[in-house]
Amino acid sequence: MIKWTYKKLKKEALKYKTKTEFKKGNPRAHSAATKSPDYKKICAHMPDRIDRSGANHPRFKWNLKNLKQEALKYRTRTAFQKESSGAYTAAYDANVLDLVCAHMDVLVKKWTNEMLTEEALKYKTRTEFQLLSSGYDVALKRGILGSICTHMRLGRREKWTDKELQKEALKYRTKGEFSSKSPGAYQALATRFLLDQFCSHMPKRLSGETHKGRKWTYEMLRDEALKYDTRLEFYKGSKGAYLCVYKRDLLDELCAHMGKSGGTSAPEKDLMDIVKSVYVKACKYKKSGVIILGKPHICGFELDIYISEKQKAIEFDGIYWHSLEGLKRSRLNWPEEDLINYHQIKDSYFASKGIEILHIKEKDWIKNKEKCIVKCFKFLERQ
Repeated sequence: MIKWTYKKLKKEALKYKTKTEFKKGNPRAHSAATKSPDYKKICAHMPDRIDRSGANHPRFKWNLKNLKQEALKYRTRTAFQKESSGAYTAAYDANVLDLVCAHMDVLVKKWTNEMLTEEALKYKTRTEFQLLSSGYDVALKRGILGSICTHMRLGRREKWTDKELQKEALKYRTKGEFSSKSPGAYQALATRFLLDQFCSHMPKRLSGETHKGRKWTYEMLRDEALKYDTRLEFYKGSKGAYLCVYKRDLLDELCAHMGKSGGTSAPEKDLMDIVKSVYVKACKYKKSGVIILGKPHICGFELDIYISEKQKAIEFDGIYWHSLEGLKRSRLNWPEEDLINYHQIKDSYFASKGIEILHIKEKDWIKNKEKCIVKCFKFLERQ
């Protein structure tokens, strides 16, 4: 992992003209820069604000009038957020998003199948259809998207036919081999909920209790764990042993020599990569300046996987970091009652901002990864 010094951050920042470009081009460096006391110096060559509306002046502030004017350029909230993120964020933070977007298409519009067919004919690609019309989500929910989009050019993720996917799946002996050697096809099956059907020839996932035909003994597990410096490396390098150690409740004991792995577990990273294969803008989201009455110790929250165009998020509840002990470790000034109710407090806060959260527990991921993936995409595709 790169240790970002001021020199390295300044050198990296000079590759970009704006803070938005910097964030997109190298999110890790941008994140490190925002935490640095020299953030303003690092980004000194970048303008304070660049927006498609022409609001470039450093003292420019969005008000209700110019937010309404900006929003009138777009037919949907998705297009508004994509093309003018500064205005969209300002409207959201000021709690006037519903007001300035009142003219836009809404999902409650009574679409008939004939109207959806006619609507789809206006667009050349599915991406264009999704961005500019609420009819896309309705057609997706009704299962007629494929039939009304036959005239459209296919995007990279849409090129796999069911026959091609079945043929591709038959090349591999296990789901692990399939997902690592042909991730595009694997994710296509996952998003279409066809994994179990097309991978039926593959053996069920091993529980981790065997090793080359033999049972893992305590000594074997200990020796295996000693090969790795972090739990993340252990999980990646020897999943069978890791699962066995977890099931026998030996993680803390056998991983005592390991250092921290950067805060993101391997399963959480796997899930992020899977979601990003479909929703390319999925990212971690940090919200600072949180104010909750009667709880001055709460000043911010973080979402593991945030999909802005859906106003939805997925939280990966790690076995340790979401336990009472793990929560205490990074929230020393929190009363125990709030630690116990941590997820409820966090979910309620984001719900008040219009963001819905799905929780995926690490123990469920270990037990049945595919089921968790299907659950995530059903949640994201639901209206």
